[in-house]
Amino acid sequence: MKEITEQLVRVAEEQLLEGVDSTSFTKSELELLPILLKDGEVVKKVTSGQVDKRLGKLMATNKRVIYLRTFGPGCSDMEAFYYGEIQSITQNKTSGLSGQSIDLTFKDPTGYEYTIYNILKWQIPDFLEYVNAMNDK
Repeated sequence: MKEITEQLVRVAEEQLLEGVDSTSFTKSELELLPILLKDGEVVKKVTSGQVDKRLGKLMATNKRVIYLRTFGPGCSDMEAFYYGEIQSITQNKTSGLSGQSIDLTFKDPTGYEYTIYNILKWQIPDFLEYVNAMNDK
């Protein structure tokens, strides 16, 4: 089992764009990436945020935006928004113990909305610049 886990982590590290550090992820998150990412999909940008008071990773790949939360070994959930289907992304500034943060709400054409809370403000501009450029293609 340990060999399988190590192999999954190696594959995951290959699916990260140069400049996206694997230390940004927990071991459980890294193990899930090869399973979650589709053929040719690469993580380009990553930041952290919360949903239901649980910390997770918000990732921009070359194909979609993914929010991944792990609750322990073998237990996780994920939301994904494909580029071209993101109707809108709204920002709401909040203040907390770590300073000013941003909440992002993604909305798809069906009206479904998903909000990720408490993303550090300094991480947002680069992330959104990439996501908006990909969504406008």
